[in-house]
Amino acid sequence: EDPTPGSYSVGSGITDSGQTMTMTQFQWSNGIWTSAGHGDIVGSGWCDPGGTGQSLVLNNVNVQFDFPLLGSGVVIKFAEHGGNVNLEVNNDFRNASNFSSITGPVGGVSYSCVGAGCTGSGQGILTLGGPISSLKIGGQEFCIDDVCPGAGD
Repeated sequence: EDPTPGSYSVGSGITDSGQTMTMTQFQWSNGIWTSAGHGDIVGSGWCDPGGTGQSLVLNNVNVQFDFPLLGSGVVIKFAEHGGNVNLEVNNDFRNASNFSSITGPVGGVSYSCVGAGCTGSGQGILTLGGPISSLKIGGQEFCIDDVCPGAGD
């Protein structure tokens, strides 16, 4: 809940609870990469992932997590409202219409998604279980909150 509300472009870094996140390029469904997207830190609004406090709204951008200890998985609350999604775990990149289109494992870790957001518009919970050394996630009308490292097993 530390970051200042506002908009962050590709290359921008955000720190929350001592953890660094960096905005990176996003790949559209047609395979073209864009650097024109942005992430917005917001208190509330149309893209509610069902978490607590502030959320990160991702519009045609990925966020890369640089946790010092990603070892045992991660759980992410999210809301998806249109367009495609990107997920990269341990350098295994996926570009899909929605999270239910992704089959696991991803990057050598277990993968599951529950909730309406997995198949279309709405909230969901993404769980990755196993050793994670790198993680990127993003979408077109997509928001995340309550990213919990170490909670995926």
